[in-house]
Amino acid sequence: MEAGLRLDSFQLLRMDSLTEKIGQIVYDSMYSREEQRLETELSSARINKGDTSYIQEEIAYMKKELDSIGNLILHADTAKKYGVLALYSYIISKNDKPANGRAWYFISNEGAVLNPDMIMDSVKLVVAQLH
Repeated sequence: MEAGLRLDSFQLLRMDSLTEKIGQIVYDSMYSREEQRLETELSSARINKGDTSYIQEEIAYMKKELDSIGNLILHADTAKKYGVLALYSYIISKNDKPANGRAWYFISNEGAVLNPDMIMDSVKLVVAQLH
């Protein structure tokens, strides 16, 4: 993040249990986002006549993972606890100008945050409002 930012408020709004099935759907969403990002990167590399082999390998890997996760979703338990889903509200300010945001946290039973990139994207959008 950038200098001069201040977190003024961070508040839990809602918390729900995450089942194994919903947890797998979360993973599917995260992999889908990453695969879309790589597809965009591949398009840019092709336009700029750059090397695309590594990106193509990554996309192939992601597609296999997405297929695998899709299969896990079909067979996932709808009652077994996987973690929690928490919605937070926050206020960030810069030079006394505040901006509000919300972020979903997907937290596994082990306490790992499963979606840090999605959270950072949310914060970046709020920070952009301060400029």
